[in-house]
Amino acid sequence: DADISKSRPVADDVLPLVTGDVDPRLDKLKQWIVNLDYASVKRESRKGNDDNYRKLIEKVFEVISKVTEGMGLRFVEVESGTNRIIVKADNGIEMPLEALSQGTISLIGWLGVLLQRLYEVYDQDDDPTKRFALVLMDEIDAHMHPLWQRTLVNHLKEIFPNVQFIATTHSPLLIRGMPFQQVTRFVRDEKGRVSMPRIEPDMTYGYTDQLLTSLLFGLPSE
Repeated sequence: DADISKSRPVADDVLPLVTGDVDPRLDKLKQWIVNLDYASVKRESRKGNDDNYRKLIEKVFEVISKVTEGMGLRFVEVESGTNRIIVKADNGIEMPLEALSQGTISLIGWLGVLLQRLYEVYDQDDDPTKRFALVLMDEIDAHMHPLWQRTLVNHLKEIFPNVQFIATTHSPLLIRGMPFQQVTRFVRDEKGRVSMPRIEPDMTYGYTDQLLTSLLFGLPSE
């Protein structure tokens, strides 16, 4: 079988957030999928063996499809010779992973890395997505389609019921409808001092424009 490495949580899991550099783990995610596909191909000739490698690839793209509503990405193959990962959208168009939009790539990147690490650390579990974990995200809505922003929180709760997400955002679409106890607002005054104003129970409800002009975001109405 291919060398599908398994490892414990490491400092590299949080370094991209601390350093502020571009997260290099997307390339590792791609290599992980390539390795899984290679192991799956090798196993095809072994009758009676359950192809867990293929199932894992399908699980990764099943999760991605739930979050990327309206796109429905599915794994097709790893292209022979180039090792490019080919995916298919709901419209039937096949394309290499790199041809997707920046927002889609960004979402696949951190979501795929989370899945990869869960399956590496808890490889003996039937479903590692049910494990406890802590995820720290800066600007979780970056480059994300408005529809995906509106539905992301509910999807994450469904897919990762025991994972705690701590994320920053400037998007009212993400916090709309969330329990107010789960939202923290930070405000910086003219002297650079940061405070956390009280969040009232009704502040996360209403239309998007109402949230933007409320005390939660403080956008002027004119």
